[in-house]
Amino acid sequence: MLYIAIVELVYNNGQYSLHFVYNVGKSVKSKAKGMVGVDIGEIHPIVSHDGVDTRIFNGRYIRSLYRLRNKVIASFNKKIDRCKRHSKRWWYLVRHKWKRIRQIDNQIRDGLHKHTTKFLQMCKDRDIATIVIGDLTGIRENIDYGKKSNQKLH
Repeated sequence: MLYIAIVELVYNNGQYSLHFVYNVGKSVKSKAKGMVGVDIGEIHPIVSHDGVDTRIFNGRYIRSLYRLRNKVIASFNKKIDRCKRHSKRWWYLVRHKWKRIRQIDNQIRDGLHKHTTKFLQMCKDRDIATIVIGDLTGIRENIDYGKKSNQKLH
C-alpha cells in the first residue's frame, strides 16, 4: 500500500506544483480520521476547509516577491540591452541579474516552504489523515485573460 509521507507546495518556473512523497511497504495504522479540502490560488497559496474550520494562508509576501522578480528582470534587461553583446560589462550584468533572480527565487521557495510546513502542522494537530486538492490540469491552455492577468495566473 502507498502512504503519503510528505506534501510540498513548490513554485518552479512561474507555476505552482504540489509534490507528494509516498512510503511503500508495511501498512501503518493511523489514528487520524479527518479530511481537509485545499484550494491553491494566486492571492492565497493555500485555502483549506475541514468541515468545521477554514484556514486561509496569506500570499501577500510571496506576491510581492514575484513583482520584485519581474521588476529586477526588467531593470537588468534594460541595462543589458544598452551593452555590446558578450562585452565585459554585458557579462557582468548578466551574472548579477541571475544572482539576484536566484536570491529572490530562494526567498519565494522559503515562503512557500513555511506555508506548507504550517499547513501540515495544522493537519497533524487536528488529526487530519486525508488532504483533497483541486485539479489544475489544463488551466494554462484554457485561460487567456490578457497579458497582465495571464502573468498572474500562469
